[in-house]
Amino acid sequence: GMCAVSTETDIGDWSDARNNSPLICRRALAAVKSGAIILLHDSAGHRASASALECILNGLKNRGYTTGTSEQIIGTPEPVAGSPPTDTPQKQP
Repeated sequence: GMCAVSTETDIGDWSDARNNSPLICRRALAAVKSGAIILLHDSAGHRASASALECILNGLKNRGYTTGTSEQIIGTPEPVAGSPPTDTPQKQP
């Protein structure tokens, strides 16, 4: 199933930093703390976010952080009501 994940580390890559990879990296590294989930956007208008990833990941590694999926960080959450299980094939209408 699906679950809702909240993030408190929104670095604004969707707004004023949308075309500035170095700024996105600086903001991410300034805001990070243990257990944080960094919210980045990757779409046609946010290519700088993808470009900033190498800088962010290297900066985290240099500070002794490890990275992981949301499931690895917060565990396996309860599915949102009404969402189908991911391990069960769904009937086609």
